[in-house]
Amino acid sequence: MTNAMPIFINSLFPFLAEQSLDREAKQFIENARKSIALAEKELKYADIAFAHTDKDSETPNLKLAEISVWHYAQTIKNYSEAVAELEQAGRLRLPPKYKKYVDLKTKKCLEEMAYSNNRKIRLGAILRASR
Repeated sequence: MTNAMPIFINSLFPFLAEQSLDREAKQFIENARKSIALAEKELKYADIAFAHTDKDSETPNLKLAEISVWHYAQTIKNYSEAVAELEQAGRLRLPPKYKKYVDLKTKKCLEEMAYSNNRKIRLGAILRASR
């Protein structure tokens, strides 16, 4: 019964539906922004650990490699959450300015996920070779 009231109100007052839609889209975009900020932080930590693994030497720092793999995994998880939120926002009617923003952010997230995954795979190969 709680879901019936908003549908009833929105059917009588279509302008109210537009306002709630905008709030919903803004919430999806804000959630994505928060996930992107977390992902960027994790990516920074992962890259720092990656740079210190001495991956090209005979004896890479395996502990730092494991730490880096974990941070890359967190980066991928956070970017994935951001993409999901942005896709939800993209399904709603967005003004062209916001649609462009959502599309650009989605593309950037996917690129960063691919970068992180490549690094994670590279480090995974180092870890497997050392065991």
